[in-house]
Amino acid sequence: MSNPEFSTHYNCLMQLLNASWSTEGHCPSTFDAVLCWPETEPGMMASFDCPVAVDTKIYTEGKATRYCHPNGTWDKVGNYSACVDSSDITYEMISPFHAEIMYWIYVVGYILSLIFCTLALLIFLHYKQVQIILNIIHTNIVACFAIHNMTWLLYALFTIHFDIREIEEIVLICALPMLLLKYIILAAFCWMFVEGVFLFVNVLFSFYSQRIQFWMCSTVGWGIPGFLLLLNTCLRYKKVLSAECTDWHHASMDKIILVPILFIIMINILFLLVIVYVLRGLRALFVLCPLLGVNYAIVLVQPTSPQWLSLMVSYYSVIVSSLQGLLVAIFFCFKNKEVESTLNKLIWIRLGFSKLPHSTSTTTEEFKLIRNPFSSTYEIQKFDKASKDYARPTPGSKTEKRASKAGDYVTREVVFLCEIISQHAEGTPPNCVIKFGPLFYIYAHYSDKLVGMLLRARKYGLVDFEGEMLYQKQDDNKEVRLLKPIDEIRKIVQYSGDPVNCIAIVK
Repeated sequence: MSNPEFSTHYNCLMQLLNASWSTEGHCPSTFDAVLCWPETEPGMMASFDCPVAVDTKIYTEGKATRYCHPNGTWDKVGNYSACVDSSDITYEMISPFHAEIMYWIYVVGYILSLIFCTLALLIFLHYKQVQIILNIIHTNIVACFAIHNMTWLLYALFTIHFDIREIEEIVLICALPMLLLKYIILAAFCWMFVEGVFLFVNVLFSFYSQRIQFWMCSTVGWGIPGFLLLLNTCLRYKKVLSAECTDWHHASMDKIILVPILFIIMINILFLLVIVYVLRGLRALFVLCPLLGVNYAIVLVQPTSPQWLSLMVSYYSVIVSSLQGLLVAIFFCFKNKEVESTLNKLIWIRLGFSKLPHSTSTTTEEFKLIRNPFSSTYEIQKFDKASKDYARPTPGSKTEKRASKAGDYVTREVVFLCEIISQHAEGTPPNCVIKFGPLFYIYAHYSDKLVGMLLRARKYGLVDFEGEMLYQKQDDNKEVRLLKPIDEIRKIVQYSGDPVNCIAIVK
């Protein structure tokens, strides 16, 4: 998306490239980093409305002038005294060499961005599996960049092959593309704001993110820019319908468009800081910057001196503006895990597989999404109970570590249960007997897992009792018998290392 300061100046850059427009003896078209001055006859004074932003101060009245000397040379800088104190103006002209480089960076960047944005749009619109609310927001942002890039390239093509002065006489060719560009620029920033709000709510108040509907997003993303631009056009309809269209070419962004953009950038910066703080990841900082438009914060204030700094910021602005669509398409479509999973799945199906090939590496993102019941690519898993991996955690995972600790704990608690029975029961094994009621009250001081441990101990032949299950009150008089001496139990009961069959009887 074009930086507001550069988005209306590319006509001037193209005039600098086309030498056929310059008449011998006339002052050539030039750009002094504030206004674009067209070719002017010698001895004449060029005059334009003051730009919206001069030296970071906003002015809307008065005229800026620049004198063309009889020898066909310009004054070093324009006269902005009617706009701002001339002592504040220290702009240096951008040379034709740098102007040409910037122009071709724009062209190459916009072409690349248009290609990738178009592919991303086709993927988002074609595959229903990825059309969740977050990806729908991404789709609209990508669409804004695609439309903007295409409009810029088409308009640049017209201005290269036709004399801009002739084009400006046709209001539709001159004004409508600029109106569309301004609308798309503002719409893109509004969709960035929607993205920022959604991510902020999803990170901090995930429950409420489910209440965000698409009509709310589209009202902000498409409706507000249309209303603001319509209001601006109605208030300035005379200049919009002017045959010369000078206001659209030579002025910076209108305040009614610029102020919301600056507001959105500042709010998204706050959203980004909160999200990065909560997620505690620098990767989120670099990934979310182009999506939220935070990268434009660096060029909010265009430095006027020294010249090398101004030139560096100008190059940064050109590169960021032309390649932002490319970055958004890569990060939020081609690197989107759900998109990758869907495409991989379809590729395997096209190759003749009914499903993704089995892999022992279950830590990949694709298989995580397939096994995640909340993912749009979730598939009901079919398990083989005879498999060695059945009901067992992934080797080397944190789940396996937790299962190992749990298995060791269960083993020790079974031995502890046998010790409690041995201490309070009457008789000797295998007729060491205690009733379930007294055992329940004794064991309640240590754990609430008595029945589960009794079932586990009976499974390995350590205790025995009547029935499949024991219930408090109902089975208080049923006998629980310890079948082996406690010393023997301590020796033979060990943790097996298998979380499914955690107890091993060593003989």
